[in-house]
Amino acid sequence: MENRKIFFDISTSYYWKGEDVGIVRTEKAIAKTLLNNMPERIVFCLFSKERNNFTALSRNEVSQILTNKVVCIDETITKYTPLPLKASLLNIISHPILKNIFKKIIPSSYHSTCVMFYNSFLNFIYAIKCIRSQNRTNKQVRKNIKLAREMFSPNDVYISLGLDWDKGNLTEVYNLVKDVGIKTVLFCYDLIPYKFPQFTPPNYSFKMARYFTDMLWCSNYIICISESSKNDLLEYAKTVSAPLPSLKIINIGCDLLTKNIKKVGFTGRSLIKNKDFILTVSTIEPRKNHATLYNVWQKLYKYDSKNCPILVITGRNGWLCNELQHMIREDTKLNKHIIIVNDANDSDLEWLYKNCLFTVFPSFYEGWGIPVAESLYYGKYCITSNTSSLPEVSQNLTKMLDPLDIYSWYESIKDLLENRSKLKSLEDNIKKNYKPITLNIMALNFLDFIKTEFNIRKN
Repeated sequence: MENRKIFFDISTSYYWKGEDVGIVRTEKAIAKTLLNNMPERIVFCLFSKERNNFTALSRNEVSQILTNKVVCIDETITKYTPLPLKASLLNIISHPILKNIFKKIIPSSYHSTCVMFYNSFLNFIYAIKCIRSQNRTNKQVRKNIKLAREMFSPNDVYISLGLDWDKGNLTEVYNLVKDVGIKTVLFCYDLIPYKFPQFTPPNYSFKMARYFTDMLWCSNYIICISESSKNDLLEYAKTVSAPLPSLKIINIGCDLLTKNIKKVGFTGRSLIKNKDFILTVSTIEPRKNHATLYNVWQKLYKYDSKNCPILVITGRNGWLCNELQHMIREDTKLNKHIIIVNDANDSDLEWLYKNCLFTVFPSFYEGWGIPVAESLYYGKYCITSNTSSLPEVSQNLTKMLDPLDIYSWYESIKDLLENRSKLKSLEDNIKKNYKPITLNIMALNFLDFIKTEFNIRKN
């Protein structure tokens, strides 16, 4: 349709703090490609979580967001909408003074029970709202619908590929689908909280189950980043008897954004100096299975303490990371052989990939596995888990092991350390046969999908 507009929700990039991670890189890469190839159609927007509404952005504001400049957006469309009563009450209840009063009134032994009851109560209320179509006669909902009609038109396309589970935007997206008639394209990165709640913070799986269900109900298209994620989503849809939108697989890009990064050496580089080191890249949390690497390094040290290699663990601190770091810090034998780097930017990561012997990635489960793709992109051999999407990422160019088989990890790492000619041959095979999916290739694949599915003529 000639008048169809493409709305791209760039909220995640706008609100993100710190170094860009995979989802932020993906959002920015696709945003740039859409802006360059269909500037007359693309409209960038933000979602206000507090006021449950959208704001259209100017080209200058979008440019500042995409280049990591600090930008203050005047959320003009939300000025018509007062802060909802629910948000106002939550602001009051969550005040630190009231929290302290509640903690003193309620015995500590009942805190966890109260939290569980509160979350169960919220889920119950949510279910009732779904059954009653969320009380569509509500005055606030009618006001939001009126505002949405001023911004969106029937058959417009809304795209969101950011942290929708944190944005809380899917209720309003559903309203846009039902009341305005827009088409929606959402992303499914993984269903790990549903499949493995033990790898997520308490009650997080409930929140994500709600998100996955909402996503299925308000999507026309869902982009899955791997065959594994697609299969997991199909399984989940059957479990909750949700409608199944059209599914499309687009793998995400693996190259780092080093051109726009000021090169400041990370604090761990001086500790590595000119020594050989093995690299693992990921958020430091239980699912990434750093514990296996710690156990392997204990065996490597026992085998040959003088030539025990350095393991560089680089990534942000995540959930339940303190125990592992405490063990490494207090281990007088290994604390000089395991270096944790939390402050590495993309330029630092590039240096680490280029200078490491090889990489290891023992994660229990992944939606895609960007560190494996990055390692191969830089021509470095990787020993990785044999689970989830990792066989897809590896293109048969990595060693695949059971993430719990510590002995096999130990033997495989020791073998590469002692057979450098074998390692060189494996690297040559990567350089010859690896077909990288860059951020640009990913974005162009997405662009082709949008133009094909929504009958948009190519420029």
